Amino acid sequence: MICPRVADLRLSARPAAAAGGARYGLTAVSARIRAGRLQYQKVGVIGNQADVVRFLFHGNLWRAGYQLAGALHLEDLRAADGSLREAELIAAAQRWVALGTDHIVLVGNLDDIVHLERLTAHLKRFSINIVGAPATDNTSFKFLDVVPLGANNALRVLRKPMNAGAVLAKRLFDWSGASLVSCCCHRCLSLWPC
Repeated sequence: MICPRVADLRLSARPAAAAGGARYGLTAVSARIRAGRLQYQKVGVIGNQADVVRFLFHGNLWRAGYQLAGALHLEDLRAADGSLREAELIAAAQRWVALGTDHIVLVGNLDDIVHLERLTAHLKRFSINIVGAPATDNTSFKFLDVVPLGANNALRVLRKPMNAGAVLAKRLFDWSGASLVSCCCHRCLSLWPC
């Protein structure tokens, strides 16, 4: 017959072992992603050659779990008269979609929004995420999201901290969670024979 204390220890050790195993698995996967050995999302990049090279060089996509499906330079898509050869753009997008690409990144200057919009219009027919990235060497300045302001779109670069209501809700949630854990621990400890 198993002593009740040993049985309780075995039952309480199972969730701890499962949590430890999950934590180890998550740590192992994160380490593989950072080392570039696990790339689970594919991206295609379109833009001027210098901008694409800068984006790929500074982006370290392989360390964030991305694999490059291909790059397309706009200089190669220009016809002699300066117009865009649409068939080559569509062929590249079809090839990337067939490879299972998750995102097509349009790298360009923020002052050339009209050109980026034209490229986006050609790619609307595909079921794929189209992402715009500014052509810059600055990797420390982060864009959080796009905020529609009337008919305009603005890039959010800084989010204000929580307002008073959000702080109160967080404090109440923290307090209730701590109380629940405290009650459960007290109940378990009061049942534990000494």
